[in-house]
Amino acid sequence: MRNIIRLTESDFHRIINESVRKIIKEAMTEDGTMTYKNQVFQYKGDFDNATRKRWMAWRKRIDDAEARERGEEVPEPEKPKRGKKQQKETMSDDQASPKALAANVKNLIYDKALKTVFVFVWHGDVSFKKEQINRIHALYTGENIKNGREDPLNKFNTIYRDIERRVNDIENWGSKNEHAVYNKVYELAYLLEDLNNVLVTLCKITINLKQKGKFEEFKKVIDPQTKQVIGIDNRPAVLYGRGGNREYGLLGLVFASPQNLDKLQTEILNNIRILKDISKNGRDAFEYDPNDLRKKG
Repeated sequence: MRNIIRLTESDFHRIINESVRKIIKEAMTEDGTMTYKNQVFQYKGDFDNATRKRWMAWRKRIDDAEARERGEEVPEPEKPKRGKKQQKETMSDDQASPKALAANVKNLIYDKALKTVFVFVWHGDVSFKKEQINRIHALYTGENIKNGREDPLNKFNTIYRDIERRVNDIENWGSKNEHAVYNKVYELAYLLEDLNNVLVTLCKITINLKQKGKFEEFKKVIDPQTKQVIGIDNRPAVLYGRGGNREYGLLGLVFASPQNLDKLQTEILNNIRILKDISKNGRDAFEYDPNDLRKKG
């Protein structure tokens, strides 16, 4: 009759440890040496865990060498991992790594200052009342006379999405080290310029709307049935956000403050300069008009 013995994971560890200790005890000598297949391993001090690991690795090298002599295939040993994590690659004037370019621009556009603008435009009708968001778009479109009454809020999000796509292209192509990546880098520089220009336009329009008192209308509380003003809310959510500013309102966005926008512009313009300098190393001249270095088509 056969008996079934069930072993737990701890049982396996115990059996293995006992076997290793037995092998070590048999191999140890009194003079601080150990033998294995007629070869000698020397150590100093106590036979601690670190020494045991070196001894096991030494045994494995002997076994691997014998296996190679027999013509067997032996995998190469893995390189030891560094104790400290490698620092993330960053972008500088003398560094043209596609990975660094993509990482730097991605950090920029995912920064709270720009991300909150995108979220407000993209999800504003969900976070706040759709009727109020539509009124805001109409106000900004109506004030944007210089650009043919184009909606600058939607324009911002269109450019933002284009930047995201090109960053992804750079990351994918960069992993293959394709030289063509620098064409995308140059496009990216001009898209950042466009984004910066839209932010300036939004800032100017916001100042004009404040001076004209256009935002005061959003403070009126309207009865949904009678459409009459029934009260005043001095801090409406659509303008000032809610939930401790977890959802930003219009006047909490970066373009609503010239001082905050100025700080962001410094970072954007620095990225533009570096992107243009680096892209010149790999830009294909046939793809661009020399009088307008934007990509054809």
